[in-house]
Amino acid sequence: MNNNTHRYNTAPCVSVIVPVYIVERYLHQCVNSLLNQTLKNIEIILVDDGSSDDTYLYLVYHLKWCWR
Repeated sequence: MNNNTHRYNTAPCVSVIVPVYIVERYLHQCVNSLLNQTLKNIEIILVDDGSSDDTYLYLVYHLKWCWR
C-alpha cells in the first residue's frame, strides 16, 4: 500500500475514551478540546455511568450530530 492510499483510510488511528460522571458543566470544554486537536483522525467515546445531573441530556442533545 502506498502512502496516498493509507492517508485516506477512514478508520480512526486513536480512540479517546472519556468517562463522564456528574460533569455536565465541563463537557463542552472537554469535547471542544478533543475536537480541536491537531490529530483529526480520532474516535471520541464518552461514557456516562448514570450521572444524576444533566450529563446524559448533554450527550444526547448536543452530540447527536456525531452519531451519523
